[in-house]
Amino acid sequence: MGLKKCKQCDEVLIEKKQRNHSVWCSKTCRLRFDRTRRREDNLISGLPTATTGAIHELLVCTELLRNGFYVYRSVSANSPYDLIAIKEKLLLRIEVTTAYTILSGKIMVSKKLDRERFEILAAVVAGEIVYFSDSKDIPHKDLYSAIRSI
Repeated sequence: MGLKKCKQCDEVLIEKKQRNHSVWCSKTCRLRFDRTRRREDNLISGLPTATTGAIHELLVCTELLRNGFYVYRSVSANSPYDLIAIKEKLLLRIEVTTAYTILSGKIMVSKKLDRERFEILAAVVAGEIVYFSDSKDIPHKDLYSAIRSI
């Protein structure tokens, strides 16, 4: 059986110090690995984070337009939501954010959000859009299931 090495720094794991299922030599390495993976998953290499955020907003706009919504995008940097989507008598305030998954698979949002200001949260995780209804932490694969849960 070969020696197990840390996923982050390649240091050999000492079996007595770590559990058999450990893949990192320390909490620092685990956090560093997770942070690095998160940035790689969500940011487009070499672009400022604001540009990545704008790209994610436009991804959501594209999906809404494909689903027959009229879409209005905020030009104010400190608007309480990013998009307004209208279809027939339905009007939705939508906040778009870049999100990431932690090792357990749970989707995490990196900023504090005032959930009372919008109905739908569109979280972009590695190029995929996951929707959350306003007060629920249940991810929805598509916009219509999120709308039904409001």
